[in-house]
Amino acid sequence: MPPKTSHAKQDLRAAWDDMIESLQEARDAIDQPALMPAPSNDRNLAEGYRYLMGFVHSAVERAFHEDPDRPHFRNALSIITRSTIDNADAIYFYAPIDGRENYLIRGTVGDARHWKGEAPAATGRIGSLNGHQMAVDSDGIIRIVLAHRDPGIPNWVDTSGHREGFMTTRWAYSETPAAEDWPGVSAKKVSFGKIRHHLPEDTAVVTPDERRAQIGVRQRHVQKRYRVF
Repeated sequence: MPPKTSHAKQDLRAAWDDMIESLQEARDAIDQPALMPAPSNDRNLAEGYRYLMGFVHSAVERAFHEDPDRPHFRNALSIITRSTIDNADAIYFYAPIDGRENYLIRGTVGDARHWKGEAPAATGRIGSLNGHQMAVDSDGIIRIVLAHRDPGIPNWVDTSGHREGFMTTRWAYSETPAAEDWPGVSAKKVSFGKIRHHLPEDTAVVTPDERRAQIGVRQRHVQKRYRVF
């Protein structure tokens, strides 16, 4: 009779080998002509390997340092996790979420010219909100409810049925503000039936008809953006 650890040993080795094989395939993008890499020189090759390891670093962070039951925002980008969207004027935060749960996100706008919260979504859902689409509460705080069904409040972001994911917030500035003026953001998991207990009393009610109209506007914007001339 084989020892009880034999299957675990085989499964773990297979998973490890699969990961290494995937890394090898990703490495090919650095210098294989068929994959159209950057012009070959010492600097670009070194940057390619550093870029690849940045993704490894990010994957390890997300695998071992995230908990949808106790979400907290992390900086999505750093000097080694650049993700093709380098922008010195932008700050990207994300937090792990469970699509079966409801979350309340709070933040202050500061003097940001553009910002939004976003979750993966189709055009028939509200998967993102920007500074023009969100309602600011009477105390100056932006409160977003991330939930798998409509709670009937203005700042709802739909999970679109995803069981897992992460929430990203972004602020954009024409000039980098002083550190003490940076916006703040926090996340808290609450039960769906108690969402309004965590919101100001004057939070508006959004009816089903109003929500359908809101989604209709978004759909028209998407159709215009991707129209074929």
